[in-house]
Amino acid sequence: MAKIHLHFGQPLLDDGIESLERWAFNHEISIETANISSFKTVMSILIKENVDGDTYFDLCLYSMFDEKLVLPRIITGYYEYKRTRYPKITIQGDHMRGLETKKDYFITDEIVNQLGKHIEDDFDFEFVESKRVGKTIPKNNEVIYLLGGIPHIHHNNDFIEVKA
Repeated sequence: MAKIHLHFGQPLLDDGIESLERWAFNHEISIETANISSFKTVMSILIKENVDGDTYFDLCLYSMFDEKLVLPRIITGYYEYKRTRYPKITIQGDHMRGLETKKDYFITDEIVNQLGKHIEDDFDFEFVESKRVGKTIPKNNEVIYLLGGIPHIHHNNDFIEVKA
């Protein structure tokens, strides 16, 4: 299954760094663990639906497309860089669905980067990068290209490997 990882760093602003240090001190944990824990706490709230059935991510997509779109399941975790752990979220799939139209739309790198920037701007966790993992499943009417004998689909100037 295709997944999209959004990697984050530490807070960018001095207030965020001070808050992280207080969190670590109050819970008697390392800055690294405090960063991951505070990120996970924020994301657990953003993933939950509000009274209207929308999540933070649904509302971000609505502001981008003016259509109600729903992302696949989102989970939190961490990644390692130079022996240090940092927070990440994983979108468990690479297509989102229109709520009214029931159409599937490919989650482009541009959409992923905009979501990462929304989180960075709204919650002060530096958005570092995104990575795609796994193979995608082609949807109706997508052209499959053979590159080196391996099937791919083309989206926004990128070729993405397809599950055979």
